[in-house]
Amino acid sequence: MTERLDREWPWIGLALGVLLLGHFVLAGPIEPPAKDALRYADYALNIVEHNTFGLTSSDTGGGVRPGNANAPLYPILIAAVMQLDDSLVDSLTCAQNSVGRGLCPEHYTTLISVQYGVAWFSLMLLWAFARLLLGRRELALGVVVFALISGAHLIYARRILTEILVIPGFLLLQLALLLYWRQRRKRWAVMTGFALALLTLTRPEYLYLALAIGLVSAALVVRARSSFAVASWVLGVLVCLSLLLPWAWRNHQHFDRWVLTDGGYGETILAYRLSYNRMTLSEWGASFVYWLPDFGDKLAVGVLPEHSYRRFVSDNADAFTNTAVSDILQPALQGMPREEITAYWLRSEIFGNALQHGLVSVALTWRGLFVRKYWGLLGFVAYIGLLAASLRGGRYELAVLSLPVWFMVAFYAGVSVSVPRYNLPLVSLYAMGLGWYARTLVSRWRRPRCRALESR
Repeated sequence: MTERLDREWPWIGLALGVLLLGHFVLAGPIEPPAKDALRYADYALNIVEHNTFGLTSSDTGGGVRPGNANAPLYPILIAAVMQLDDSLVDSLTCAQNSVGRGLCPEHYTTLISVQYGVAWFSLMLLWAFARLLLGRRELALGVVVFALISGAHLIYARRILTEILVIPGFLLLQLALLLYWRQRRKRWAVMTGFALALLTLTRPEYLYLALAIGLVSAALVVRARSSFAVASWVLGVLVCLSLLLPWAWRNHQHFDRWVLTDGGYGETILAYRLSYNRMTLSEWGASFVYWLPDFGDKLAVGVLPEHSYRRFVSDNADAFTNTAVSDILQPALQGMPREEITAYWLRSEIFGNALQHGLVSVALTWRGLFVRKYWGLLGFVAYIGLLAASLRGGRYELAVLSLPVWFMVAFYAGVSVSVPRYNLPLVSLYAMGLGWYARTLVSRWRRPRCRALESR
């Protein structure tokens, strides 16, 4: 199979390169940075101008203090591109200080072209993963086509957000796990550790996925009682740690704590999540209608009583998102030091209220499933069909390789508001389901036609 990949990838890569180049040229100007994008831009500007990873602080009159509220990899990428393009520095500096659109130069071409290159790499990884996992060339091509139809790779190539690195990082992880599963070579254990480290340095919550995979792998190694398995596990762990420890050491030097991120950002996110634990039973039921993609809110208004969905509507003063800070975060800050809040909430709000938290997490999992709206709804159904067909046929690779994705989906539902953007690795699974389903329909359509031709 790998020999076929060697023969096919230049043509696939060329075709994808032409498609992405055409989209890059024809798509028009990008959306100017806002909200989270400005945060990453601020980090990058301070790396370039002050040689410091941190956010600009109003407390120091616009000065910069070392920080670690976010992971470093994506701001470092932006800063590296800035070294090649001074106009990007001017554009992002103006965007940081401007109060209106159209008031700043928008010279983002160099950064966006780099991100299109990352999107091309992501699609090549997806093609290789689908080709190896599903076996058929036309099926792998269909998977890539459906991934392109989703728009996820192209949209995030044109935005200044970490998702452009999460997509290839997760595919690299899945490809490494698949290759290790089949070939049992140490190089794929090394690539697994590398991918987990890159994901964690892009978004720190992936540390929990790294720990989960490390613990499950350790249990399998103990069960296997193989010196090769032990050596592979050790190599994967060492590679992951060798990439993460320098950042943790830097944070220890600045903040006297061996952590990857800190600074209160996590407590704010968790406060918004815990606000949903105030759901009533009727609100919980309504959430499965309201959070259907695109049309769910309109459907809820038409068929449900207002009290069951009112607090989902962000325009209402009593909405869950509007009361998280005042009802949850601020009382906690008044009652204890900030560094103790997360542990307190774990005891009182999560483990101490496990049933409610678990039920609400199910609803928030539902909310996060529909990546790219209707495409995600169809993709979810098609993926379930593909998974069921694989299991009926005694093929377990798809189920096993889906577990890291579902671990993160469940994690986001448990500790955040679980919006679909967090679950972009689902795009690959859904694209495989849609590719498989499309091929199944074509096969069913062609079979009667072939019989008709044979009978003539």
